[in-house]
Amino acid sequence: MYKKGKSPTKGLILKSALELFSRHGFKGATIRMIASDVGIRESSVYSFFKSKEEILKAIVKDYQKRKINAKVISEEILDYIGKPLKFMKKYCEKMITYWDSPLERAVLRLYLIEQFTGHDDLEISLEAFLKEQQE
Repeated sequence: MYKKGKSPTKGLILKSALELFSRHGFKGATIRMIASDVGIRESSVYSFFKSKEEILKAIVKDYQKRKINAKVISEEILDYIGKPLKFMKKYCEKMITYWDSPLERAVLRLYLIEQFTGHDDLEISLEAFLKEQQE
């Protein structure tokens, strides 16, 4: 979740926040919980992020940058493009396998929990999640 050259602490904060937000919801998870999970002081979280909302935005934006279809669609699947049922079966199998990772499950849980709560300029909904999967 964090990129090379970036602080590993920032990546740990994002990873912890994703897990806690997906388990407790954005409102239920606290900066204190995130800091405790990472093993740092609460004030250290604020060295990397101005607010809990900024952490959520970073998680969503990071996820939005990922190109899921590039990882799921392969030559093997494209070989079945002329056979729609076979193509869809193979595509769905790959998507289910992909979504079965802990990261993907956490992101999907987060989107499902937060889709009706409203977060300023941040679109968090199942529709947005599925749209991102197709880009």
